[in-house]
Amino acid sequence: MVIDVKGNVPGMETTLRASVLAAALKDFVAKHHTGEKINEVAEIIDAKVMKIYEAEVDEKDLVAGATDLSIQ
Repeated sequence: MVIDVKGNVPGMETTLRASVLAAALKDFVAKHHTGEKINEVAEIIDAKVMKIYEAEVDEKDLVAGATDLSIQ
């Protein structure tokens, strides 16, 4: 569960197995992070019920939404 500083719950985060990670994010990791391991995978559903996938690779968070991929 994600809780902001005011105590609101703007979204839910669920840890997943790497095998269920979106194909686009797996492909991005394989191409741009050759030899690096996906350490953690999560599905995040925000307050607007948008589903986002996050993969932690080499201490970077790679986030894939329905239409984009970003590094945080």
